[in-house]
Amino acid sequence: MKVFNPSSSVHTFFTLLLCVSAVFVSSTIDGRFPRIINGKPSSSNNHPFFASFLKWNPETKQQIRFCGGSVVGLKWVLTAAHCVEPNLEDMKVAVGHIDRNQSNFIATRSVKNSFLPDGCRGSNELKCDVALLEMNEPFRHYVQLMNLARKKIKIGIEATAIGYGRTERGMYPNVLLEAHSKVRHCPHGYDDGVVCFGDDDGNMCHADSGAPLFTEDNEGYSW
Repeated sequence: MKVFNPSSSVHTFFTLLLCVSAVFVSSTIDGRFPRIINGKPSSSNNHPFFASFLKWNPETKQQIRFCGGSVVGLKWVLTAAHCVEPNLEDMKVAVGHIDRNQSNFIATRSVKNSFLPDGCRGSNELKCDVALLEMNEPFRHYVQLMNLARKKIKIGIEATAIGYGRTERGMYPNVLLEAHSKVRHCPHGYDDGVVCFGDDDGNMCHADSGAPLFTEDNEGYSW
């Protein structure tokens, strides 16, 4: 995994993403155990910026989902750093389909490069659990870029989490789920780089790793 430096052509772009990464990247503390609690099925094409990560399972001889992300550029996907496989060739990024039982995704890309923010190599801090993935080729159709927040997210605002993580019953859903709740004050010990979200009506449990958490402004634009 590469580390950005000031001479990088995408350094400015990543600095922007890092400033708003808490809105989109849900980091799991206890490992990759993503869940969507009390989630409802998402309507088809409702979240065209959502990316699903796939890898090959040699035992079942099938592609399995293991994380999510947000399409923020024609070749760029924002996710959690712990979602990035050591061997990038083992990863595929799929967009445009909400049913995990069907393999005809609208677009599937390989990962060309992965990037961490400067100073985060080897760090276990939550604020460093963010990565930017460069695809091998651009997404061309049926994909919408995630709008990036230009201001700090407010406590009490309604937000939505989406993902294919395990439900409250411990099962993996067949379709993309969404859970609605509020952004809340974090327990003592967490810094401003962490966003706390959810309650019994809708939550992500250990989070849906790398998948977006977003809200809408007064004009209906998601960010």
